[in-house]
Amino acid sequence: MPPVTAHFRWTVEDLITGRKYAMKLKRGRLILIIGVAVAVFSFSLLSGNHPKHTSHGNHLSANLVIFGILLGAILIAVPLGKFTGAMIIRRQFAKRPDANQEIACEFSESGIATSSSNAKSEIKWPAFYKVLATPAGFLFMPNAQIFHFIPKRAFASPADIETLKTLARQHATDFKELK
Repeated sequence: MPPVTAHFRWTVEDLITGRKYAMKLKRGRLILIIGVAVAVFSFSLLSGNHPKHTSHGNHLSANLVIFGILLGAILIAVPLGKFTGAMIIRRQFAKRPDANQEIACEFSESGIATSSSNAKSEIKWPAFYKVLATPAGFLFMPNAQIFHFIPKRAFASPADIETLKTLARQHATDFKELK
């Protein structure tokens, strides 16, 4: 299979987009944690209001107020966290040595070769525990906290994108395609 090349200017939008898709992988765990917390709180709310345990009947209303405050805090914190996170990324990106640099990548059977004006690297396919094809590009993840994002605009043609998907399916430890 012939190698696939990609050329692009690395921008803060690429970093934010890559982070969005990387966070989608973690979102399932967050939803599970919140779900368990809400279930435990709901169970304690219902079990604590048994007629034997309530002397004045105020426990139910106090628990409902606490539950409402907790739910409201979650509903406010999630969008605020996304906005704050993007703002921090934009500020930190400007300080990166690779900010707005031209990046060239070559994807082959043996791995990925990447170069820019201040760096050059070769990474073998097994170094990535997961490769994701997203609607916006590709996420190459050596672990759950680190990713390399290659936007779709970096490829010369849709055929190059399909060839890279085929390479990733054949050689990556775990390849997934997100719709």
